[in-house]
Amino acid sequence: MNAPLTTCPKCHSGLDVTGVADASTQEWAYSCDNHAAPHEWRQPIPVKSPAKPKPPTAAETMKALGVPGELLACIHDDDPWLEYGIVEDRLRRRSPQTYAELVDTYGHSARNAVRGGPDEDAVRARTTSNRLSQELGRLAEAGLISQWEGPGTGYWSYLTKVSYWGPTPPPANGSALTWTAYAQKRGMDPQSWVLPAAETDG
Repeated sequence: MNAPLTTCPKCHSGLDVTGVADASTQEWAYSCDNHAAPHEWRQPIPVKSPAKPKPPTAAETMKALGVPGELLACIHDDDPWLEYGIVEDRLRRRSPQTYAELVDTYGHSARNAVRGGPDEDAVRARTTSNRLSQELGRLAEAGLISQWEGPGTGYWSYLTKVSYWGPTPPPANGSALTWTAYAQKRGMDPQSWVLPAAETDG
């Protein structure tokens, strides 16, 4: 291991300076020959802190939780176009623990106070719904499902356009199941969104 270049603290020249590592003391042992007798000194070898591991990306987290496969299972071969909220609701019912972890990690628009939720802070730009839409987009890019855009209904009507998802080959044009129609068939309020119960101590 080569010692870093430095200057002699006595003559302020670096031309005649040599240095070696002393592993026993974790120091650089320097010597300068620009003197009647060599001038020697030591400097500690800096200890590098281990690099902090990078947090996983959202895509890596989704993959580790098995979300892509779960989303695929939420879109059936005989489905029409499904408004996005239907796919998310199917995931919520199919994998409640995974869904709860996603909401805990990324938040959800339904948790914001302006949507009737408990959180006073602003809605995050990248919520659970946004992350799931990105995963669905990756599946569509891979040719595993089909994608379309249409009007948002019920809870999702605040969005001008929402994604609709279907099997491959794509469903027939005009064959679409909206969130409102889906929720009504299940006896749910189309204007609200059901989130996992928050964990409490005790």
